[in-house]
Amino acid sequence: MAELEETFHVPVVEAYGMTEASHQMTSNSVSHERPRKPGSVGHPTGVSVAIMGDGSALLPAGTEGEVVIRGANVTGGYANNPEANQKSFTNGWFHTGDRGRFDQDGDLFLTGRIKELIVRGGEKIAPREIDEVLLSYPAVDQAMAFAIPHPLLGETVGAAIVLKAGACATELQICEYAARHLADFKVPSQVVFIAETQLADIWRAILKVERAGIHDNFFEAGGDSILATQLILRILQIFGVEVSMPRLFHSPTIAQLADLIKDQPAVPAADQKLPSVSRSQDLLLTSAQRRMWFLSQVEPLPLYNRPSAYRLKGSLDVFRLQQSLGVLTQRHEILRTNYLERDGSVVGVLNEPRPVQDVARLFVNIILDRYPDGPYLLGGHCQFGVVAFEVAQQLRALGCDVPLLVMLEAFSPNLALVDTLSVELAKGLMFFDTLARSPLTEWGSRLSARARDIGNRYRDREWQRAAVESIGQSKGWDLERLLRLALRGYVPKPYPGRVAYFQARDRKWRSLYCDRRVKWQPLVGTHSEFHQIPGDHDSILAPEQLDLLAKHLQKIMLDVGMSSWVCQPTIA
Repeated sequence: MAELEETFHVPVVEAYGMTEASHQMTSNSVSHERPRKPGSVGHPTGVSVAIMGDGSALLPAGTEGEVVIRGANVTGGYANNPEANQKSFTNGWFHTGDRGRFDQDGDLFLTGRIKELIVRGGEKIAPREIDEVLLSYPAVDQAMAFAIPHPLLGETVGAAIVLKAGACATELQICEYAARHLADFKVPSQVVFIAETQLADIWRAILKVERAGIHDNFFEAGGDSILATQLILRILQIFGVEVSMPRLFHSPTIAQLADLIKDQPAVPAADQKLPSVSRSQDLLLTSAQRRMWFLSQVEPLPLYNRPSAYRLKGSLDVFRLQQSLGVLTQRHEILRTNYLERDGSVVGVLNEPRPVQDVARLFVNIILDRYPDGPYLLGGHCQFGVVAFEVAQQLRALGCDVPLLVMLEAFSPNLALVDTLSVELAKGLMFFDTLARSPLTEWGSRLSARARDIGNRYRDREWQRAAVESIGQSKGWDLERLLRLALRGYVPKPYPGRVAYFQARDRKWRSLYCDRRVKWQPLVGTHSEFHQIPGDHDSILAPEQLDLLAKHLQKIMLDVGMSSWVCQPTIA
């Protein structure tokens, strides 16, 4: 109180009142004639105040009992509640339910509530008296006394303690200190540090048990390494204390952990926030990750994993499933992290997802660098069909002439599987090479030359490295892996140009093929056409199938005005 007055330069007045007395009953004085007493609520103001014993007798100054009041501004009773009125009045005095005492100067000191009294073997104990003693102990920050049921005494005294930051104290030290300042029957028989009660709550929540004793072993009660990690994180969040896994193994009970928390300084809140590191550099492994890596090299078993298999019955929308998995992968970095061994050590490389637009821009740069003048006939098989779609979008946005886009078995939007892309590119080059050798397609040689030129540049590893770094990707990546991940989150925009889509008649993976036309149709407009040709996803590029593809392409190219590319004006 003195510190408040000194800080704000105003008097701090303690007073006492209740609704039934309308409202104030006692107050300290603001004049210098009657000094204010810290901890006292002052002398009576407007009402008569007395201390009553267990019977109806009023007690003298210095004796503790129940505070009673009477006067003109004290209520005459509760409306329509005769039972409460009978209990609340004795000889005209109103029972406040508060306990207190007057000193020799007539100032009132409150000591607690009647309902809070601890009755130990007939002795009435005010918790506040115990609280004040415990709070005077140097290591105690907060304290609260309470009643504990006892089979013989009815109730006994317990106390909950919160220690000051960095302070240490044991239950024995607290009880010995209380015994020097309190009567024997008022000394707490049990002291519980708040850390223990909070730890018990965490324990029950993590282990999913109803009760947790302070000497129960966490691991014997059902805890494992995964649950232990959760426990360590919760302790850091609530207590600001870091507990390592080895220390948890050596202190696996609530009591031992509470002692550990008391002895260990709290981590400042600013230090609890982990600093963000650049994703463009190699990521260091944690000690737990290094241990798992080492064990996996010794014995390649699924350590610390919980494999589960679920059988789903009913129809499955593979497109939606793949889209959902793609969203999860983009949200959680750990699902996009590879661990590579370099110079005898292991590092993490984050597979940061890049938009398909960035990858397609690399191909646009190759095309414009090698062939600055159009028109451009674009085509792609499998995942490269999706890339070709985006390349066509970007070329048209630059004002280039793209009379035709050919998509061979291109996956539906957001449905990109993890094939080896260099194999797919090789198939596309083989397609153009075979067209060049076909008697029907002398024009195919021009396509083949350009496709091979671009393909050679794509396969150049030095160019790939520079291309990957040019779009801000981390080290340890190649373009194929970059493309695989980018395709998962690709959301294409409608394409206004001419598209020829070729789909295999034989569905090697039926669940992946059933919705392709449905998915692409809204994106390619009315000037596009879909064709089914014999074979499956892989065999449509076999030499025996290419003549049929060539016939379709030659006819389409004549329709779109590319007659200068086609030597033969008609096809039988």
